[in-house]
Amino acid sequence: MTSSCTSIHLLEEPPSVEAIRFHQCLCLQGEQQALPASTGGAPRQAVCKLRKDWWKKFLICVLVVVTGLYFSVSRLISSESTKAMECSEEWIGVRRKCFYFSDDTRNWTASKRFCSSHGSELAQIDTPEDMKFLKKHAGTSMYWIGLSRKLGESWKWTNGTTFNAGFEISGNGHFAFLNSDGVHSSRGFVDIKWICSKPISKTENKLGNQQRILQFFLIEV
Repeated sequence: MTSSCTSIHLLEEPPSVEAIRFHQCLCLQGEQQALPASTGGAPRQAVCKLRKDWWKKFLICVLVVVTGLYFSVSRLISSESTKAMECSEEWIGVRRKCFYFSDDTRNWTASKRFCSSHGSELAQIDTPEDMKFLKKHAGTSMYWIGLSRKLGESWKWTNGTTFNAGFEISGNGHFAFLNSDGVHSSRGFVDIKWICSKPISKTENKLGNQQRILQFFLIEV
């Protein structure tokens, strides 16, 4: 595709028609177009007329590159955020939850009150992966979890949802606790450790990703 390019040599004084001289000038994509040139010693300045759509193509290229970088960094951050999970130092992030394992001991009711004061619930176990992680981390220690029942009623989580019998609860008590052997029940008056759980805040996680992306581009620039 042929590009036209015009170079104009300007005299220090107002030029006449005869004083305007043409010569070769570089155009887009390394193209050159030879135009008639006149002789003389007057100072000359080459001015090329670029095609109007050059800037459009340039901006499209820049947008494509920036968009590609954005999505690449987003995928990287998403994978890293799965590990970090946006949990505070005392909480452990696993998949889409944060878990807190206490060092102190309390009865079931006091443990529930502690979790509520920290914007969470006594641990709710929704998946086999949750159970596997909690049993492994608990070891031989006993931890209260968020299951309780009233006399003659079904087990319920602290948020009011009914337990779906996804795992066995041994014993005849009304409050559930967990260790590496599984889930058991007792009367709830014993002081033992407890586990709190809460979901990851989607807004917090999204804002954290955006901040990391912005920091990445600022560092690169």
